[in-house]
Amino acid sequence: GDDRDFSYTVSRRRTLLAAPDATLWHLEDPRARASQRDFGAVEILYVARFFAKHMPPHWPNRLALWWSFAGILARNLVTARWAAAAGNLAGMRGVASGSGRPTP
Repeated sequence: GDDRDFSYTVSRRRTLLAAPDATLWHLEDPRARASQRDFGAVEILYVARFFAKHMPPHWPNRLALWWSFAGILARNLVTARWAAAAGNLAGMRGVASGSGRPTP
């Protein structure tokens, strides 16, 4: 989420460059990972946070936001990531309720 926000903000003022041949090692401590359900909720909440920060709240934009939520959920369902899909739904309920937090 933060990398999307940073890149978008920079792109409004500067040209973004890509290094397609770059190699990145992203080393993670497996004990520090969120559950798949929590990750699914965060997927939705980060997109909602980005929207709230950068997009005017007009109905076409809101429709696009919810369409993107549907795409995220569909991807998790098609790839049988059931816990992530459940988290997506919890995140969507949080966005719809206005709390900005996943709801059971």
